[in-house]
Amino acid sequence: GNAMGSTRAGGSTSTAFGRSMRDSARTAEHIAPKLVDVLAKAAETLDTYGHLWPDDDDWIRAAIDSVFCEAEEPLRNLGTVTSA
Repeated sequence: GNAMGSTRAGGSTSTAFGRSMRDSARTAEHIAPKLVDVLAKAAETLDTYGHLWPDDDDWIRAAIDSVFCEAEEPLRNLGTVTSA
């Protein structure tokens, strides 16, 4: 027979393969509704509270501000004269 239907001492490899496929399908049938529920709850949470997370504009503003703050520091100290 072919590789899928070849018989071994402990039984048929096709039987083991078929059992594995049935178990996988059964698991997927149980997981799918739960996954849909979890994703729906995540979407609802993001719809409700998403405005609280910073958007791209907030990140860009913060990055630019940090660069300017670092650049201004030496300028602030430029007019300061220290005596030894």
